Formats: sequence, structure tokens, C-alpha cells
Amino acid sequence: MIDEVYEYTTLKQLEKKIDNVDVMRKVFIYEYLFGMNDNFIMGGNNYNFYLKDNGKWDFIPMDYSILFLYDFSNMISYINYQIPKQATLLDYAKVGFEDWHSPGTRKPFIDILYYNNKKQFVKTLKEMLITGFNPDE
Repeated sequence: MIDEVYEYTTLKQLEKKIDNVDVMRKVFIYEYLFGMNDNFIMGGNNYNFYLKDNGKWDFIPMDYSILFLYDFSNMISYINYQIPKQATLLDYAKVGFEDWHSPGTRKPFIDILYYNNKKQFVKTLKEMLITGFNPDE
């Protein structure tokens, strides 16, 4: 499945293979907002795929033990993250999404869900910030 998906270049292709790509997009945003450097978009790990009866795959993130850049200083010293070097740990929290993912995870998921459709990505990000991080809610 992964070999096939790696050839995809459009959202329509991805939607035929992955069930609910909107959830996948939200997971990527969540990982970015919470500084999760040991999950899919940064580390390319801590996820599974599950084949459903409808022939589509669910993307299932897992292992939320490293949040808010926890142990990032140590991890960056031995993992070759492709992220611009920053002066302080707090500076890493300010890095934009375009610099917060590893090249190995970029294709096709990041390409299709972010680079090829930034308007939808930003719209989803705004919705998550308004509904998920709204103290009035």
C-alpha cells in the first residue's frame, strides 16, 4: 500500500486509498501545534495503517509520550532532523510548518495535504484553533 501511495500526486488519488484524509490533516496539524517531534511528520514513526472492510486504510497515530518539544534538545543531537538550527528550544516552537517535517515523510502525505492544498490546510488549522483551543468552548 505504501509503495502505491508514494506514487500519488493528487488528493483524489489519496482519498481513494486512505479513509478520511481530513483526519490525517488534523493529526499533522496537532503534531505541529503540540511540538511532537517523535511522530509522523517529524520522525516518520508512531503510526499504523488499518485496512477496513471498505478497502480503504485508516491512518492511526499512536504514542503521545513526547509533546511540547519534550527532550528535543537531546533528540536533535542524535536524530538527523531536517529542521533549521535554532538558537534556543523556545525558538523551535516558533518554526513554521514548512520546516517542521522530515523530507522522508513529505511525499506524498505532506505534499498532497499541505503543499498542494494550503488553503484547506490553513482553513482546518483555523477551525482547530477556534474550536479546540477556545477557552469559551
